[in-house]
Parts: sequence; structure tokens; C-alpha cells
Amino acid sequence: MFKSIGITCLVTITSWSLASAGSAMGMINFTAATVLAETNPHPTLGKDVRANQQKNKSVWEKIGDLFRRKKEEGSTQGEFCSISPNLAAYITWSKQPLFLWQGTVKKIEVSVDDEFSSESISWSYDQFQHNQQSILYNEDKTGKELQLGQEYYYRVTYQTRGNDGQPIEKQKIIPFMVMLDEEWQAIAKELTNLDNLNPNISEEEQALKHTLFFEENNLFLDVVRELFSVSVPSPEWRQKTEEIRIYFCD
Repeated sequence: MFKSIGITCLVTITSWSLASAGSAMGMINFTAATVLAETNPHPTLGKDVRANQQKNKSVWEKIGDLFRRKKEEGSTQGEFCSISPNLAAYITWSKQPLFLWQGTVKKIEVSVDDEFSSESISWSYDQFQHNQQSILYNEDKTGKELQLGQEYYYRVTYQTRGNDGQPIEKQKIIPFMVMLDEEWQAIAKELTNLDNLNPNISEEEQALKHTLFFEENNLFLDVVRELFSVSVPSPEWRQKTEEIRIYFCD
């Protein structure tokens, strides 16, 4: 397991855009510039083309790139799909990460070890509503605050069906880690500076700014939290995030 994270900017090669309203999700667009970049015998020219492509992408296109990569690296498609956390995203800045999935969850537990002894469990929850697909860590305030630099294990009990069609329960365990203190403080400072630049923007505008910041720092779990924690999302926001969720687990 990784024990620290460097703050690095993402560099992507292909161009992927979220579909507009009513269109299919996940179309990959190979432009003439992309083809040039991939076939150019001069590496420097290809790098410049890709850099310009990345610079010209919209926020939602960059978000799409990130979800596409994470899907390829470690998504868990099937009757239960964990979007956050998942096997391709280990570090979180937030001490209250969002658990996001597709499927029927019966219980989640977070523990400091993979044995899930009663003493090691930081939070447990099993009061899910029908079709609920997400919850913030310790949302009901019955658990313990996550600690910086600590590795945790997320165990989810979900419902599926056996060969006879009868409902059965299975479990999946996924590790994640809260960022180390020094790095956490650096991110917190940058976020504060970012918010101070535009103090009077809407919740969705702020969420997009935070999303782009976390995307640039390859903090996927925090990207997910920003996108799916808007308190009163607009219809367009709800549509885009739902398309992302479905695409990731398809």
C-alpha cells in the first residue's frame, strides 16, 4: 500500500467527453490532432499537441477522462459496483469521504484493520433506504472521526442472487487511506486560497472548482465527493452525475 502521495497534475492522452442531454455516455473522440500526436515521429511535437488538447478541455471533459481511467484501472462492475472507494483510488483528502456505489447495499463498515473486530470498527451503518446509492462517512454521527495518515478498510455487504434466483448476501473489502498531515495541510491551504478568490459563487460552481482542483491532483475519491455531494443539484447536474455513475459501472 502506498503511504504517501505527491501532488501531481494529470496528463491525459485521449479526448473523452460527457454526452450532452439525452445522448450516450462515454464516447471517445479521436480528433485529427490526436492521431497526429500518436503517430508523430517527433515526441516533442506530440507532447505539445496533447498538452494543448488537455488545456482546451472543459471541466466536464477532464472529469470524464478521470472516470474513464479509473474505470479501466480498478472498477468493480457487476451486481455491485463500488465507485468510491475503488481499487484504483486509495488516497482521500477528506476526513468524511463519500461512499458511492451501484447495487443494493445492506451494510457498510469501516475499520482500522481487515479483521473487523468490534474494537477496530470506526463506523458501521445498515439503515439504507430503497435504491440508496451513496452515503457520507459517519453521516449519522455515530462513528469516529477518521485520522490523518491512517489506513482504513471499507467492508460492504451487498445483496445479489444465487443460481436459484434467491437473494443472497456477499461482501467486498476495499482499503483506503486518509492523506498524511503535511500533505493534508497543503491541500487545505490551496482550497482556502481557491475559495477566497471567488467567495460568492453558487454551490455547483464551487463544487466544479473543487472538482477540477482534485482532478489536477489525482485525488479521485475527493472528486467523487464534490460531484455527488451537492445538496440541491440542478436537473442538469443531476443528469451529468447520474450518467457518470452509470458509465463507470457499465
